[in-house]
Amino acid sequence: MYVDWGFLQEITDADASFQRELVQEFCGQAEMLGERIKDAVVTKDAEALQRAAHSLKGSAASVGAIDLCEAAANLDESARRADFDGAVERVAALHDSLHGTLKEMKEWIKRAA
Repeated sequence: MYVDWGFLQEITDADASFQRELVQEFCGQAEMLGERIKDAVVTKDAEALQRAAHSLKGSAASVGAIDLCEAAANLDESARRADFDGAVERVAALHDSLHGTLKEMKEWIKRAA
């Protein structure tokens, strides 16, 4: 499980409509940040990589996507050091977690509709 659904329940006071809105917004933002991360790695733009990873870290934490938050935090740290050797491995881990998180959330959205 990629998402702490109990956390999401708690922060939304179990408001299903608000949960759906948060999850949908997160999915769109996370996909965009994932693309920015890929682009930054290809162009070796440490500043853009750090900004995108840091944003994803905060967004993931705010919806209970703990694994993704940790993966983004690790990538954020590599980007701060401009460590592209370490970043490549961490990007792979981040994209695995991002894919799993988005899949789980999109399945939840379908069930919640």
